[in-house]
Amino acid sequence: MAGKGRSAKKGEPALIAVLKETIEASGLNLVEIARHTQVSPGQLSRFLRGERNLSLLAAEKLVTFFGIKLVRPRPGQAGKN
Repeated sequence: MAGKGRSAKKGEPALIAVLKETIEASGLNLVEIARHTQVSPGQLSRFLRGERNLSLLAAEKLVTFFGIKLVRPRPGQAGKN
């Protein structure tokens, strides 16, 4: 991942990888992100370490805060990189 020498885990969903990379590349600490998103620093930390998944509500808050645009794949494109 950006700035930490990590890479997405094999088989990790794309949204998870994008969220992790975005958080780490943001230059913000977890307390700052938590303040803006209402997702606790502990939850963010455990997510980044791969110890827990995010709820859909927490993921939505992060996507909104970072301005990540979700795009539905065209028919026949799902699962292709």
